[in-house]
Amino acid sequence: MLAKTRCRKSEIVGMPGTCKKKAGQYRLVHCSALWRPYACAGCCKAGTSEFSLAHLLITIFGKNNNMAFRIQAIIYDFDGVVVDSESLHKESFEKALEKWKVSVPQETWYNRYTGTGSRYIMQDLFEKYSIKEDVGKWVGIRMELFDRMSRERKIGTIPGFMEFFKSAQGAGVPQMIASGGHRKNIEAMLKNIGLLGHIDFVGLEDVKNRKPDPECFIISARRMGVEPSGTVVFEDSPSGLAAAISGGFKSVALLTSTTRERLAGAGMYSTDFRGLSLEKIQTAVFQD
Repeated sequence: MLAKTRCRKSEIVGMPGTCKKKAGQYRLVHCSALWRPYACAGCCKAGTSEFSLAHLLITIFGKNNNMAFRIQAIIYDFDGVVVDSESLHKESFEKALEKWKVSVPQETWYNRYTGTGSRYIMQDLFEKYSIKEDVGKWVGIRMELFDRMSRERKIGTIPGFMEFFKSAQGAGVPQMIASGGHRKNIEAMLKNIGLLGHIDFVGLEDVKNRKPDPECFIISARRMGVEPSGTVVFEDSPSGLAAAISGGFKSVALLTSTTRERLAGAGMYSTDFRGLSLEKIQTAVFQD
């Protein structure tokens, strides 16, 4: 169901896609009259905005009414949330450093390294194995190796992700990725799964502070024009979840990389995206 109304003020802020009404392109529009609907740039210039039933309910009942849709936006971590790639990251480090016989137990990888970024991992492994090499050089070697391996293995998405992503997109909910990974790796993986250009992202090069600092989530929320309190973050690592909580975001913890016990404090838990819906998430994480 689509509606159309006069838009008093609209500001184009990002993400291209397919228009719901016209056979053209839209951009995510921040509309002060409504609630950040998806609208054609052309429609916006003409003074109108198109929005979904969820946005219509918010316009009629208000953001805090139980009948209204309260999820303003969604932010995903990347590895272990969007793509099933954590084991490949571990393998690529071991393969890059095989002449030093580097081996990382799975439990150590998920407990110590998940969500921390390539440079931190490389530095830590160099110290542990007394490797006297240039960290930056080997981070680059590892990145190239990971890129090749991910293309050869055809790494897929976490079960149910694509269906959930399309459902949220259809409901007009803004979505972004906020990862501790390098932009080059994220772009390569997004291209492999067919989402490059369809979702914006923040990578390691875009922030000054890694998770558990919430900077990447705060930047993402600002780009989408939403508040942390109305934004749901999907995370699979303790450091990422800590970042979401400290930043004032709602959270869903995916148990793809570690145990529930190590992800204490999340608003909701799930093994993957199968069976998840915006309605279920809203009921679980918005309890005030």
